[in-house]
Amino acid sequence: MVSTLANNISIITYGRAVKSYDNWNFAETLGVNRLYYIHSGKAVFTSGETTLELEEGKVYLFPQNIEFNMRAMPGNDVDHSFYDFYLPTCTSTQVIKIDRSEPLIDLTLKALLEIADNHPMFPILSRNEYYNCAAFYLANLLFLISKHSKKLSFINDKRL
Repeated sequence: MVSTLANNISIITYGRAVKSYDNWNFAETLGVNRLYYIHSGKAVFTSGETTLELEEGKVYLFPQNIEFNMRAMPGNDVDHSFYDFYLPTCTSTQVIKIDRSEPLIDLTLKALLEIADNHPMFPILSRNEYYNCAAFYLANLLFLISKHSKKLSFINDKRL
């Protein structure tokens, strides 16, 4: 299952960025899935009736095709690592807050953060020698999340 996921993930970009209240306020419809890890600072996510304060030290998975607004909280910078990726068999209808207390999730996330922080694709948007490794760890993380959360599932149709 994990190797199939890894072979079907298309990572658009990944890296680490620091955004301030003055320059991080956007609205969009994601055409891709987005994984955020908040190193420091706070941001507010709003989608329809849902408002979620993104917290330091937490991981969030935003599913593709949701409309949302995101902004930094006043007076602070948001230091975050991120992965934007497309995986046609991955489905969710809501943002998933990922619990790092499970050791395999935590170790897999640490590997992804190491790659994003030290070998980013962003802002150049070109693949590097760590791309396949990042795809493998991302596939593992998604698999582990699906085992611990009913909010994330995979379509098992070979035609996709």
